[in-house]
Amino acid sequence: MKKSLPEVNYAKPNYYIYYDLADEDDKRRIITNKGDIKTIDKYDPQYKDYGKNYLKFIEGKPNDQMLKDYLVQFKKWCYSAKLNRVYSVDLTQGDIFAMRQVFFSLIQNYKKHEKITATEFKWFEKCANNALMYLREKDIELECTSYDRKMCYANILNSDIKIPTKSGKEYTLKKLPTIDNLKCGFYRVKIKTDDTDFTKCFVYSKDDVYVDISMRFLLENKEKFNLKIALIQDDEPNAYLFDDNDLIVLNSMTNKWFEVAKDLKTKYKNNPYMKQIASATWGVIQQRNKLKYTIDEINEKNMDVGLSDKHKYKIIGRSQIKGVDYVELVNTTCAYKYNLRLKPWVTAKARYDMGTLALKYLGNIVRIQTDSISFDKPIEINDENYAIESKTTGLIHWHNVNNYHNKTNDYKSKNFEYEYDSDEENL
Repeated sequence: MKKSLPEVNYAKPNYYIYYDLADEDDKRRIITNKGDIKTIDKYDPQYKDYGKNYLKFIEGKPNDQMLKDYLVQFKKWCYSAKLNRVYSVDLTQGDIFAMRQVFFSLIQNYKKHEKITATEFKWFEKCANNALMYLREKDIELECTSYDRKMCYANILNSDIKIPTKSGKEYTLKKLPTIDNLKCGFYRVKIKTDDTDFTKCFVYSKDDVYVDISMRFLLENKEKFNLKIALIQDDEPNAYLFDDNDLIVLNSMTNKWFEVAKDLKTKYKNNPYMKQIASATWGVIQQRNKLKYTIDEINEKNMDVGLSDKHKYKIIGRSQIKGVDYVELVNTTCAYKYNLRLKPWVTAKARYDMGTLALKYLGNIVRIQTDSISFDKPIEINDENYAIESKTTGLIHWHNVNNYHNKTNDYKSKNFEYEYDSDEENL
């Protein structure tokens, strides 16, 4: 007789697994932890106290049988998460809750960090906070060898880069700093070069604002790319800098979390949620503090709302829920959910590391996407943090940087779409 899993007590007794119905607005198909399957309105107050878990880690179009199978597997994943002896993880409240729970239970002294000010928020957001992306040419097909940086953002969160714990000050500098006297902070500079290889390993900021890690990359490679780097001199400050006494080494705060996350990923290889704790936590802890209000609610509350950083609430988008229009806002006096000054430094460090690797093989690069880099021939990388990536190694048809088909193993990116015009071949 097959034994059932032992009961595990959770913060909330009820949860459900769901997928949204594509052809019905705000409707989702769910299975509760008791095995009941039904269609509900995602705003149904009856389920407000339930933990919600999206049907993840599946292939194919969702259906009821997948919900049933997933519930069985999910209960096993939840139980294995409870077996570790370091801390308690409640996956039934959702993966975001679990990642947040683990991270903040293990990092050191984060409550002592001062609140991020509206001025800092302005400088943070004007940086290029996206990943490094490059493709040699759209719609090409060639043999590639690709390398993936394992636990990219987790490793950066556990790196020795320095981050501030308090706000800094705006300055107007008269000359560009050298590498030796480059302070932690942000710089407004104009960059010019005629070398097209430069865009393979660097991301421009549309607002000409660069954090110190990006400035270091520029100064280190100034001669290689014949870069012209000039401080912007106008009526506005051209730098926002932090006091050296207010800096900490990042891994002094995160090391315990990293070791536990890495251990869980290794120990529970078949539990995808344990893998996420290591690989996806970064996306949770750097979220902006977004709010949603209707126009009527904004007027009733007499809120200071506008499109610039000078307003208390900055408009960042619009959405609609059940036919009601909402304005999406961010509170510029409390812009991020957590007072951790991470975003510009962590993303800049990811680009710096990938860009430094790209520098060695500029002529062989086919594609770069965040933590994955593809070459037109095998490359020797003496770094245990990089491993061959099977999805993008082989004969690859690149439709664009995120849209591809591996013809060697028939792997297709989730959004792969390519229409071959046979008539065109005969022209």
